[in-house]
Amino acid sequence: MLKYCLVTAPLHFLGFVTTILLYSYILLAILFKGREGKLKEKPSLIEIDKMPVMRPIPIPTSSHKHWLDQLLAFVFLIRRWRIEEAFSFTYKNEAFLIPAGFEFDGTSIPRPLWALLSPTGLLLIPALIHEYGYRYNCIYTKNSANNPVLTHHNKNQEFWDKLFCNIGNQVNGVPLLNALVKFDLALGGRCTWANWRKKNLQAPDFKWTMQEGHTSNPTSSSQVALSQENSKTPFKSGSTKTTQIGYENLNKQKVHGTRKVKGNDHNQFSYKIECLHCGEIYGANGTDIHRRKCPECQKGKAGLEY
Repeated sequence: MLKYCLVTAPLHFLGFVTTILLYSYILLAILFKGREGKLKEKPSLIEIDKMPVMRPIPIPTSSHKHWLDQLLAFVFLIRRWRIEEAFSFTYKNEAFLIPAGFEFDGTSIPRPLWALLSPTGLLLIPALIHEYGYRYNCIYTKNSANNPVLTHHNKNQEFWDKLFCNIGNQVNGVPLLNALVKFDLALGGRCTWANWRKKNLQAPDFKWTMQEGHTSNPTSSSQVALSQENSKTPFKSGSTKTTQIGYENLNKQKVHGTRKVKGNDHNQFSYKIECLHCGEIYGANGTDIHRRKCPECQKGKAGLEY
């Protein structure tokens, strides 16, 4: 009997909590329906020029052949997003910048709770800035000439959690929600913070757009000269098997070499890749070549400048 109780008690508790959440959601839905018109009459609280321009990255369910792997990918893999144009947000007269190419998953909220709080909902902007700070322990800001510079080096976890809460208060105007998330970050974010510090990633060079091949204003004379120099430089093989000219991966993506143009991964160069299925030409980091898929016909990542 004791063994039976030990097994069933957690299930009963889980069922009770699920029932409470379900009825709470239904009650809130009824209240929302009655006040929907009044709620929509209020102006937006987001005092910024525009929202982040993001591109959804496909959840790789189709790459798994076994039905169980497809199910697990569908349930547990969270949609990731890539910033397509550099995003700027001003807080206390300081303009924070998130460069193009940065990938993140919105607010890391478990899927069962999405009905209450969307990963790309009220917390999107503070989560974007917070994730960049967690990952690199620094962030780009605008200097007096409106150029991006890396600042806020070597802060601690508490700094980025507090910044998340403060920016959230400015963006969505729901202090209780932001305080609850900040409390959760202080507890549950320690492991994530520690893992990023172990990796010790360096912030990549700044890009204004995904189409830009260099790190600042592409119309400057120095960058035009660099672009012309690169166009005359012959393509060469890399130092590994997968970066040799002529290498083909299992997805029929063929390497044509590199001109030493920087990729968007740490210490990586971009390589010219040809899709042997559709003929698409694009750039890819050397570390990605062995598993690279065509961005045109295989739903792979967007190509880089090469």
